[in-house]
Amino acid sequence: MKGAEQLYYQLGATLYMPAIRSDLVQRLMATQAGSVVLCTEDAISEHQIEDALKNINKLLTSFPQINTSVFIRARSPGVLANLLALDTIEHIKGFVIPKIDHSNVHEYKAAIEDSGKEKFYLMPTIETEIAFDNQELIRLRKLMDTFPVGIPCFRIGGNDLLSLLGIKRPDYVTIYETPVRIAIDNCITAFRPFGYQLSAPVFEFIDDENIPLLKKELMLDRAYGFLNKTAIHPTQVSLIQDILSIRNEELDLAKEIIRHQDKAVFKAGGQMCEPSTHINWAKKVLAIGGR
Repeated sequence: MKGAEQLYYQLGATLYMPAIRSDLVQRLMATQAGSVVLCTEDAISEHQIEDALKNINKLLTSFPQINTSVFIRARSPGVLANLLALDTIEHIKGFVIPKIDHSNVHEYKAAIEDSGKEKFYLMPTIETEIAFDNQELIRLRKLMDTFPVGIPCFRIGGNDLLSLLGIKRPDYVTIYETPVRIAIDNCITAFRPFGYQLSAPVFEFIDDENIPLLKKELMLDRAYGFLNKTAIHPTQVSLIQDILSIRNEELDLAKEIIRHQDKAVFKAGGQMCEPSTHINWAKKVLAIGGR
């Protein structure tokens, strides 16, 4: 869906906030993040769900004028159904679905179809054991093809995947230097060739001393083709959006490839350009650069 792809290019850093916070209005109006997720799952406890839903309803009832796309992370199909039943739910851009797999995908689809509300977007999160099984990811992708809503991207839940392996990432390696790299590769090959975008996993270290490692990870995110990354703290937002944005030299190179697409090969920017293999990248860069 074209609208979903354009939305992906605008997500920037996706900042997660616990939906239980009392200052959501102020934070939403102040954030520089391209998108925000109000979380009713891992960021809150089970006994806080009812209060979180009340807090969201209060926010939506007097929804402020903000400059970011707001999503809600629905804890379960039941919570999603409750959110969809709110009269003011049209104020948000869409929902994040945690731990999507074959055990719950049909329930989530039923909640959407039963609501009759399909003018929003869905960002499913891959964070269960299927991430390590490419065939199961392909099976899930085919089920997601039948959903009646746009999907800007699939999110990759790095910490949940590490948890499955009994690992907590140390503060001296990127996510690509852990076994989760295999899951990231699987998600890319299962989804991206078939029109779905992906979001890079969270970087959970927020102290200043960890900024060099975050920069290294973001450069690897770029190399993997990610244009969006989860942020868990406002201090991460500007760095994520700066490093994952399109550079002027990339935009210039993309224009050259489009301009010379009738050639077999040519040299530009100190590199060999082969339009037949680089044309998809060039079109993507131009689509982003024109946003």
